[in-house]
Amino acid sequence: MRMLKLPTFPRGSDRSPLLPVTCVGIPVVVVALGMYAPPASAEATAPEQPHLRIGAADLAPKVILGGEYDSNAYREETDEDAVFSIVVKPSAVLAYKSEGVVLDATAAYHFQKYLDFKKDVYPLLTNLDRYRDGNVGFKLQILPKAVAGANLDGSIVSTSLPDTPQDRTSALLQRFASKGAGRLAIRPGAALEFQGGAYVAWDDYSVPEAASPDEDTDLQERLAYAATLTGRWQFLPRTSVVLEGTWEWFTWSDNLVYTPPPPGIEPGEKGIYTGKPDGDILKVQGGLRGRVTERFNVNVLGGWTWGTWDEQSVLDEASLVIRDLDESVDDDLSQGFGADPEGVDRLLVMVAGEYALDQTTKVSAGYVRDVQDVYFTNYLIYDHVYARYQRLLTPTLGAILEGGYRFESFRGEVTRDDHVLRARGDITWSFNRWLSTDVGVWWDERASVGGRDTSSDFDNVNVHLQLIAVY
Repeated sequence: MRMLKLPTFPRGSDRSPLLPVTCVGIPVVVVALGMYAPPASAEATAPEQPHLRIGAADLAPKVILGGEYDSNAYREETDEDAVFSIVVKPSAVLAYKSEGVVLDATAAYHFQKYLDFKKDVYPLLTNLDRYRDGNVGFKLQILPKAVAGANLDGSIVSTSLPDTPQDRTSALLQRFASKGAGRLAIRPGAALEFQGGAYVAWDDYSVPEAASPDEDTDLQERLAYAATLTGRWQFLPRTSVVLEGTWEWFTWSDNLVYTPPPPGIEPGEKGIYTGKPDGDILKVQGGLRGRVTERFNVNVLGGWTWGTWDEQSVLDEASLVIRDLDESVDDDLSQGFGADPEGVDRLLVMVAGEYALDQTTKVSAGYVRDVQDVYFTNYLIYDHVYARYQRLLTPTLGAILEGGYRFESFRGEVTRDDHVLRARGDITWSFNRWLSTDVGVWWDERASVGGRDTSSDFDNVNVHLQLIAVY
């Protein structure tokens, strides 16, 4: 069975970042909504930029042109390949607000060209080139202050991550995710609001041909739909007590994934198939959210998870494999893929705070615990702590330091525990109201607990210099 890596957190400042994780023989990318405090850039401390007015709307186009150095381009445990790359990231934010409608829309594209100074020496580092990454999204509030209104939002995200240098055409995992949601909002009073609705999400995961046992680039697809209900009571001008619930049902295109070992290597005790069951997960949490003082923001939530990963969906597909391939498939494939969260594994926690020391300095810290469906095994439980320091050194010079640690526990037919560490520092200098530059150094590491499975272990140092233009 081919060993694939677990790359660490991707770069970016999106509040819903994608956290890549993998397992033995199967690459994984997990959508981590709200689980990681957004890695704000030092650019946020620079003076507010002017924007382009289009009627009543505000358009903020931006272009980032930069260069990067990575000490471990393929995220390997050994035999690291250092590489330089050129990055171009155009984006735009559109905002419109009236008495009846509030609209926020975004669009961005990420192009990254790797410079292969080794030319024809294997591996070709240009197989890391990223040209299919980008995202679009919108949030629409209809009658935001009326007794009854509606909220609509949607997003499409395409992201690629390093996978393996074995394929000369591409070395990237590719994830395409789309989501659409709608909610009806009821406001019986100025301080009380209820929202009920639903969402539908579709995710597609693909790999290079050489990374797939049958040379098929289409690895997995996930279809999910959910019902959501939230309540909010605003007992202070900017502080609310909240209660949130989401019940999601999900299905996978392949409940029994073919993962044979490389030639000459005997299959492990799990065999040549990995089970990935369908299921459902219910999350309920409540707490306090908002600005409790002029300087102090808090987000304190606690809750519980009820999740069922249906092993019968795997056994049903196994019976088809036996019939179609005329192969012997062990009926006792539930060597873990029947696992569901129990006890403290079902606990949800979010404790986050931000404090402004003065007009130029902010500090923030937090702890998050969550349970999530993943496509190489049943589910992921993670505990994440982070801290961040932001300071405006002069009217045109800003700095940010941040660090984080995650303990990740994967449960199912594939079971493993990992330490994930991150440290980052950035400095931004604004030349004028529309042009600035950012320089930073980031370090990421993943290490298996006790060194039992080091196939995904790596560390990487990233050094970058960017020129940022905003109109």
